[in-house]
Amino acid sequence: MLDTIKIPNFREGFEYCELSGPQGNREYRFKTKHSVIIQCNLVPKGKAISFRDSKNKEWVYIDSTHMIIMKGYAWDGCSPKRWIPLLGWVGTPDFEQTRLASLVHDALCQFLETEHFPFDRKVCDQIFKQILIQSHFNLVKLYYIGVRMGDYLGIKEDYDGVKSIILDRFHP
Repeated sequence: MLDTIKIPNFREGFEYCELSGPQGNREYRFKTKHSVIIQCNLVPKGKAISFRDSKNKEWVYIDSTHMIIMKGYAWDGCSPKRWIPLLGWVGTPDFEQTRLASLVHDALCQFLETEHFPFDRKVCDQIFKQILIQSHFNLVKLYYIGVRMGDYLGIKEDYDGVKSIILDRFHP
């Protein structure tokens, strides 16, 4: 499963933007400008799952060939971090090579406890690690230990991922 992940180009200003400054809401740091498509086989062939928030807005779609994170999805980057007035974002540093990994990890973890989620937190963390490796990030081990420690310590964000739906149709 993890060896078949193919990551897309993911560049600031093109695929995502930073929300710091006047346009940021101090909860999320980044936002996708387009839907992000990752080629992967995270669910069995013939299966498709839509993950939605409490307003029934679809944010993540996974089928047997790819995962789509929808345009407008906002995430906080590598955690933990907080916005501190006059200082900005303080906490785990975000690098160009960590942003796609943190996007995918946050999107998966948001829906981790929904009815049809196809795997556990450890697999989410392994996907994070695999994307860091493919992004040629030098601190893979340190950041992977960080997400595993977050799971071990039971650290959870307050996500609005409340619903998953098995689809009988596939996204084009």
